[in-house]
Formats: sequence, C-alpha cells, structure tokens
Amino acid sequence: MSTHPHLEARVNAQERRQLNQDARIEELSADIKDLSEGMEASFKQISAYLGKIEDQNANIETRLGNVETDIADIKTRLTTVEARLGRLETLLIQILERLPKAR
Repeated sequence: MSTHPHLEARVNAQERRQLNQDARIEELSADIKDLSEGMEASFKQISAYLGKIEDQNANIETRLGNVETDIADIKTRLTTVEARLGRLETLLIQILERLPKAR
C-alpha cells in the first residue's frame, strides 16, 4: 500500500482545482467589467457636472462684469452730483452774503 494517492485521484483533484480557478477567474473578469462600466458612467457624470459648473461660472463672471460696470456708472454719477452740490453751496453762500444782515 502506497501513502501517495493513485494517479487517477491526483488527476481528478488537479482537474477540480483547475475548474475552481477558472470559475474564479471568470467571476473576477465579470466583476472587473462591472467596475469598469461603473467607473466610466461615474466619469461621464462628473464630466457633465463639471461642464455645468463651468457654465455657471461663466454666467457669474458675466453678471459680475455687469455689476462692476454699474458700480463705475454710479461712481461717475456721484462725482457729478457732488460737483453740482458744490456749485449749489457756492451759490447759496453768495446769496446769503447779499441778503441784509439780521440785527
């Protein structure tokens, strides 16, 4: 009696191991394919989202440009108003100087 299994038993065991390994490789291959497809879908979603953010950023920059233009216009108008008020103050002082002084 030999302590080693018969050749046929060893071959059968090797074939079972090979079948198990092949099945595991197939499962891993399917898992990798699913992960790859999921990652591709995620990247497409991220790309679309970043595109929307870029569009919103451009819109914000346009609006900010409009606000800056409006502020510059307001500053110009305030300078004009201040100049007019200065002239009005000068005229009022001249008018007050011409009025008779109260006793």
